[in-house]
Amino acid sequence: MVSPEWIPFPSPVVYRPHEARKLFEEETGLFPDDSRVSEAYRFSVVIAVVVRSCDELERDYLKLLETDMYRKPVVPLGLLPPVVSDDRVDSTWDYLFEWLERQKSWSVVYAAFGSEAKLSVEQVRRIAVGLESSELPFIWAFRRPQSVPEGVHVLPEGFADRVGSRGIVCQGWAPQVNVLAHESVGGFLAHVGWNSIVEGLQYGRVLALLPLMFDQGLNARLISARRAGVEMPRNEEDGSFMAEDIAATLRLVMVEEEGEAYRAAAEEMGRLFGDAELHDRYISEFLSFLVNYKG
Repeated sequence: MVSPEWIPFPSPVVYRPHEARKLFEEETGLFPDDSRVSEAYRFSVVIAVVVRSCDELERDYLKLLETDMYRKPVVPLGLLPPVVSDDRVDSTWDYLFEWLERQKSWSVVYAAFGSEAKLSVEQVRRIAVGLESSELPFIWAFRRPQSVPEGVHVLPEGFADRVGSRGIVCQGWAPQVNVLAHESVGGFLAHVGWNSIVEGLQYGRVLALLPLMFDQGLNARLISARRAGVEMPRNEEDGSFMAEDIAATLRLVMVEEEGEAYRAAAEEMGRLFGDAELHDRYISEFLSFLVNYKG
């Protein structure tokens, strides 16, 4: 898969074969939803397209969208980095932050794969073995595969005993932004949803990228090109991944000497993603656009 000819600048942002096929196998914006209208059609009839991004990150792409693709105003909204509350959600999570306080600075991997991706049992087990084999402290926001009945073990036998106090598995949900904001967290094993990218990079957390659906593969290539993360090796045809590759990627971005460039790039990107003043200015410019737009 290569960048199309109508992109006038070098771009690594392309789909892999397995990702391209999934676009036509699953419910995506290419097809009508319950309203009988597709997202692609909506983009064609709106007066403007608002994008959660900024010129400082992808000016060339935003210009291309406006002049060559949509041929209507494309308005960047900024990256909208979330604000962390001083309150750590509630006392339910005290144990989690007490554990984080005992870890070394920038030593912990946070792993989460969003609420939409449907991981198979085999994928979950490979992620578990990868986290275990990395020998790094971790927090995993773990969602059971929906196809597995309650009471059936999903994680590898003996996983919890072998990991012991080195890792915490949060069932279903975790206070993600608060965890990523903690100084003990250095890396983020993520599905590369745009929201998660923003939440991780605003604190300069280096990313181990495991895209699973929709635009996530394109997001992964964009971030990889900026060296703020490393994409997991995959089988190009079926998208499968191996536990040992997860472990190797985590160790590369977190502790190995060769990963220093990625850690430094992620920290540098944090200055952009976490620049609240810059992104507030984009919101003001968007509001001004709405007030003054004359069609």
